[in-house]
Amino acid sequence: MILFFFLFLFSFPSLALIPGDFNGDGQVQFEDLMIFALAYGSTPADANWNSVCDIASAGGVQEPDGSLTLKT
Repeated sequence: MILFFFLFLFSFPSLALIPGDFNGDGQVQFEDLMIFALAYGSTPADANWNSVCDIASAGGVQEPDGSLTLKT
């Protein structure tokens, strides 16, 4: 079971292995910041919600998510 998890995880390198890499290209660039900016302040009930941008898993795209993005 654990082996399956690691095989799955490493077959998809864009699965938030790099916090702030919202487009999955392996780098944190301007495009990722734009994706975050569009989702900032949103919750799952909002049209602009992007769950990938909720790095802190707080149920909304907020300041802690931005701080984690900028540290990358």
